[in-house]
Amino acid sequence: MTQSTNSDRSTIWWSSSQPVQVISPARGGSARGTRLVPRDPFSGTIERQCVRFSVDLDGWLKSTVGGALPIAVVLGGGVHGLSYARSLGRRGVPVLVAESPQGFVGKSRYVRSVTLGAPSENADEWVEFLVAVGKSLPQRGALFAVNDVLVELVAVHADRLEEWFHFVVPDAGVVRSILDKRFQYETARKAGVALPTTFFPESAAEVEEAAAMVRYPALFKPYEAASGRAQIRLKALRAHEPDELVSCFRRFATSDTKFMVQEFVPGDDTALVGYLAFWDRDGRERAWMTKAKVRQYPSGVGDGSFQVSVTAPEVAEVSRCLLRAFKYRGLVSVEFKRDARDNSYQLMEINPRTVLGNPLAISAGVDFPWIVYRYLTRPDEHDAPVQGFRVGVKHVNEELDLRAFLALRKERKLTSWQWIRQLAGARSWAVASIRDPQPLLHLVCTHSRRQQS
Repeated sequence: MTQSTNSDRSTIWWSSSQPVQVISPARGGSARGTRLVPRDPFSGTIERQCVRFSVDLDGWLKSTVGGALPIAVVLGGGVHGLSYARSLGRRGVPVLVAESPQGFVGKSRYVRSVTLGAPSENADEWVEFLVAVGKSLPQRGALFAVNDVLVELVAVHADRLEEWFHFVVPDAGVVRSILDKRFQYETARKAGVALPTTFFPESAAEVEEAAAMVRYPALFKPYEAASGRAQIRLKALRAHEPDELVSCFRRFATSDTKFMVQEFVPGDDTALVGYLAFWDRDGRERAWMTKAKVRQYPSGVGDGSFQVSVTAPEVAEVSRCLLRAFKYRGLVSVEFKRDARDNSYQLMEINPRTVLGNPLAISAGVDFPWIVYRYLTRPDEHDAPVQGFRVGVKHVNEELDLRAFLALRKERKLTSWQWIRQLAGARSWAVASIRDPQPLLHLVCTHSRRQQS
C-alpha cells in the first residue's frame, strides 16, 4: 500500500478483498497518520479492486444526505469529464468523477474523484463500484458516461444500475451498432445518408483488392475507435499508394481489432462539421447545436483543437434522419465532411456521447450536462426543448492546438501572429479557467516534468 499527499487531500492506493474505511487524518495533521479500518465504506462490497480514494470520500458521500440536488457521477475524465464537473459543480451539484490514474479532473475544485483501472479490462469492478456507491446514496443519482467504453458499460448493465441511478443512453444493441462502423455505415446507407467509399477487408487478398480500387490518399482505420487507437495510436493512418495500404493491413491484421479502408474525402479541416444533441428517452430532440472545426491535431485525421459554433441546417437535418433510423436516445455527436468535389456532406462518424466540443456547446448556450441533469432529476418538471445557440463562439483545446500550431508553423502554413489573432476572443477553453485553475496547473507541471526527464 502506498500513500501520497495532494494539497489538503490525502490519497491512498489499496487492493484488498477486505473492504476498508478510510479515516481522514486530524485537521492539520500528516497524511501519514491516516488509519485503515476494516469495514464496508459504502454499505456495499467492492472486491479485488484497486482504487485511489480521497480520504474524505466516505464522509463526503454521507454529507449529501438531505441535499436539494442529487449527486452526479461522471464516468471518465479528461476534457469531457472536466466539462461535466464544471457545468454541474458551479451550480452546487455534488459531483463524483471516476477516472484513470493519469486523470486530472480530480484536481478541480468542483469534484471528488476516484481512480479506477481501465474499464475495458476491469468492467466488473466499475459496475460493482457504482452499485456500492449507489447503495450509499439517499436518493438516485444522475449517471453520465463520457467515452465509448463507459457508455457501452452503462448500456449493458442498465438493468442493474437503474436501481441506483438515473441515466439515458442508447440500448446496448444500438450502442454496439454505432461503435462498430461497419454496422453504423450500413444503417446510414439504408437511411440514404452519403458515405465515403469504404471497404471492410477480412483478408490480405481482400485488402489488395480494395487497395486497387480506392482513391488515394486513403485511410486505414479501425471499425471501433476505442480499441483501434491502442493499436495505431491515431484515429487513422493515411496511405498514399496501394503498397502502403497493404503494408498497414499486414502490420496490424494480427491484432483482434478489425480495420477498414476508406477514401480520404477531399477538403481541409474546416470542411468538418458536426451536430451535437440530446435526445430524450422518447426519442425526441431536446437540445442541439452545430459546430465546425478550424483546426485539428493531427491534421486531417485528428481531434478538434480549434472549433467554432456555426449554422449548418443541412447537417442538422441529415443527422436527425440518421438518428431516427437508429431509434436513438441520449447524448450524441454526428460528424460530416463537406466533399470539395460536389459540396455534399459525407458521414464521418457517430459518437454515442458528447465529444471534445462539449465545452464549446456549453459556452454557446447549450449546456448539455445541466440540461440532461435537470431532465433526469426532475422527471415531473421537464424543461421545454432548448431553441437556438450562439453562433461564432470559438473554442480552444490548449494542448491539441499548441501541437497543431507547431506542426503548421513547421510547414510554413501558420505564423505565430496568425495563430494569436485566431485565438483572440475565444470564449471557450478546454482546461483553462480563472475560477478553477488547478487542472491546467497540473497539466503544465506534468508536461514540464516529462520534458525534464
